[in-house]
Amino acid sequence: MSKKLRMGLAPVLLFAALAVMPAAAQAVPHFYSNKIILPEESGGPGAEGKDVIAWGTLVLQTKTVGVITCLNEFGGDSYNPIGGGAGEGKVDAYAVYDCTNEACEVTLKSKQEIVPEGLDKFGEWETKLTEAVAGKPRLKSGNSELNSPTQIKFLIACPPAGLGEIKTKAKGELTPLVVNGTAIGSAASKVTFDAESGELEIATVKEGKVEGSLKVMGYEGGELISSKNP
Repeated sequence: MSKKLRMGLAPVLLFAALAVMPAAAQAVPHFYSNKIILPEESGGPGAEGKDVIAWGTLVLQTKTVGVITCLNEFGGDSYNPIGGGAGEGKVDAYAVYDCTNEACEVTLKSKQEIVPEGLDKFGEWETKLTEAVAGKPRLKSGNSELNSPTQIKFLIACPPAGLGEIKTKAKGELTPLVVNGTAIGSAASKVTFDAESGELEIATVKEGKVEGSLKVMGYEGGELISSKNP
């Protein structure tokens, strides 16, 4: 084979090698604790990953029931899956309180409630790191699959107080931006809900936009939980 032909084939062979490279070998974002990469785990019993908590004020903007502002707390796990894939996680618990909504409080003279669904009886909401834009990882939470047990799900409720009530379902997925913190405890990482985070399905229409951010840290020692590629 001539030298010229060998040089012409080189780029083709390189492209072919990249095309068949295992997905595990591709660079993807992973979870870190105190700047040390979390070990690979299955996410199953006994290998759930790192216990994490998240909290903050979130605003749900909807056309159906108006603007709802609540204090939020989440508990769950983060881990890097076996085989080197992007970091994954699970939401095990979700507490919502001190909600306000003009339609509920002013019009119906009641008190707004958000009731999480799908987390009882050891149910979980799924999460997974993505990075469509280099250096800007996002945390895909839930999914949009029909009747999925691991999608975000909650009931928007305004209990009856004599002037009517509100009972509306919300479900689907959101993909907030991951903003890495810089110090344990005092400057924790955040997940920020921006214009590219998507919308939840309210009743049967995708029109539930979330605004705000959540601080994230390790449950046991307030560890700095972060993400980077690889």
